[in-house]
Amino acid sequence: LCVAAHGPTLASGSFDTTVRVWDVRALSARAVLQGHTDAVCAVAATADRVYSGSDFDELNVWSTSGVGQCLLSITENLNR
Repeated sequence: LCVAAHGPTLASGSFDTTVRVWDVRALSARAVLQGHTDAVCAVAATADRVYSGSDFDELNVWSTSGVGQCLLSITENLNR
């Protein structure tokens, strides 16, 4: 589990390959972001973006507005 917060928004990454965006005021999940192929081991949050990294050398950038669209996905195999 990894967690990052920015204002009322909290993001958590998990071994189930998802990122959840939470509204801490309402104590509820706003979105479940799916797109990683391995456990999410790093997250960071800003006012309008969530950044997540997985064990499979993958970085995703998500929009926190609307349904949580993946704006960018970068995959790099560093174990060559």
